[in-house]
Amino acid sequence: MSVSQAGSGMPTGDVWPAPPERTEIEQLAEGRMRSSASISYRISLVGRMQRTRFDARARSLGITRAQWRAIYAISCEQGASQRRIAEMIEVTDVTAGRLIDRLVDSGWVERRADASDRRTHRMHLTSLAAPLLDRLAELGTNEDAVALAGIDPVAVKTALAVLDRVIANLESAPALIEVEPAACNAEPVQPGWGRPGA
Repeated sequence: MSVSQAGSGMPTGDVWPAPPERTEIEQLAEGRMRSSASISYRISLVGRMQRTRFDARARSLGITRAQWRAIYAISCEQGASQRRIAEMIEVTDVTAGRLIDRLVDSGWVERRADASDRRTHRMHLTSLAAPLLDRLAELGTNEDAVALAGIDPVAVKTALAVLDRVIANLESAPALIEVEPAACNAEPVQPGWGRPGA
């Protein structure tokens, strides 16, 4: 063994020391890396990437994400109340009201008084919204083509069937019960000192 090896603590021959135990942070990081390969992560990633691309293209039509989501929601349920639209696009009633105000000002949506309750207004698309919906549908079709380029139609059909089953499983799964997080009984670790008594 050379002097440099002896002084540096380097192992000799084929005997190497056991690797140090992984810290809790390292274990958590590894867990996150494994989770990145999960189907949930991939579904979330695909959705985020497609929304980003679609939003960028929709802006060229002079419409924001919130606006096209509201227009699409109204197209699916013509005559829905403002509260119902808020539920569909997952925003508060106040936010939905402001959004619909802008759509009305743009001429894409009109409020109609409810025949049975004058305090309630029903949302309807105007004739000006029809060409916009056609363009949005075209953008959606184009983005699907980009995402599915080079994928065999049979594989796409299989993937859709799998996702439909995942959706059905989640819809039929028992409701989660919230529990209070357990109190941590471990003694605190002081920075630079290690655990008490160590």
